[in-house]
Amino acid sequence: PDRIVVGEIRGAEAVDVLQAMNTGHSGSMTTVHSNSPKDLVTRLETMILMSGLNSNPSTARRMIASSIDMIIHLGKLKNGRRILLRVSELLNKNEFIGNNTVLGVKDIFKYKAEDAGINDNENNENNESCRGDIVYTGYTPTFMDKIKSRGLNFNFKNENLG
Repeated sequence: PDRIVVGEIRGAEAVDVLQAMNTGHSGSMTTVHSNSPKDLVTRLETMILMSGLNSNPSTARRMIASSIDMIIHLGKLKNGRRILLRVSELLNKNEFIGNNTVLGVKDIFKYKAEDAGINDNENNENNESCRGDIVYTGYTPTFMDKIKSRGLNFNFKNENLG
């Protein structure tokens, strides 16, 4: 198959999904429960380490880094409404400090509640009124070269998407 879509990973199957994503199935997707894009990396690392695969944290992070470009984070607001909270890039894929792989996350788009600053997470994600939009943060992801190499053009604009 060209793409693989796995509904939800919770454990050892994370290894199989990440290996498939890293072996010619680019554009594949899966879902994982996490509190934020940064937490996703930690959750996946834990799943890999608990899988029984003879691995260590650095190897697990390298597997994650070589498999994932973009994280789409959905969430539920206080009133129960589900929304897109963030679209983020997994960063520092080639940065190694000693034997440790360093991974980071950079937001490309982020939910902004009305009357809240874009970096004010408490007011954004826990806003009672639940009014807001997903906005471009000004960051252009490094994976845009991959997108352009496939003949797709996407120009980010500093305006709301909602």
